[in-house]
Amino acid sequence: MKIPSFLIGLIVGGSIVFIWMSLLKLKNEFQRLSPLTKTANWKWADSLDAVKAAPNSHQVLFENDKIRILEVTLEPYGFEPMHTHQYPSVMFGAGNDTSQFDVVYYPYGYDSVRQVYFARDSIKQHQGGPSNEPNTGSFMNPEGPHRVKNLSKTRIDAFRVELKNDIKK
Repeated sequence: MKIPSFLIGLIVGGSIVFIWMSLLKLKNEFQRLSPLTKTANWKWADSLDAVKAAPNSHQVLFENDKIRILEVTLEPYGFEPMHTHQYPSVMFGAGNDTSQFDVVYYPYGYDSVRQVYFARDSIKQHQGGPSNEPNTGSFMNPEGPHRVKNLSKTRIDAFRVELKNDIKK
């Protein structure tokens, strides 16, 4: 009788550990994927916030403790100053026909030895792609230092709804 009880206990105990580990793994995966956890490790200076660093292209339309709505504009052939977006967001085109413009996205890194920012890469986006559908947006994770250059003669207009949270820096 001791061996069957031992086996049942071993199976039940193993099942509990397996379930507990699976739940812990799911929790960690959710935290990794959840954009609201990303600002906990934010390392960029407040002076790089888009509204402060690139005020000609980022205007606050509304802000409270939960969201900030920005109007983002980029003039023909314009090149935004380097800036960041600390919060996850949803970006909506303001009726632009994206087939009429191309942009280049420049993500920046920071060299702590030389204490300088440097462009890590350049990524051409839109590339004359399809027009924005009405009432659609693109989810965006927080973005470290970057710049965007408009390669076209078309002004780009968009709205960015930043989703604030209670996580402190």
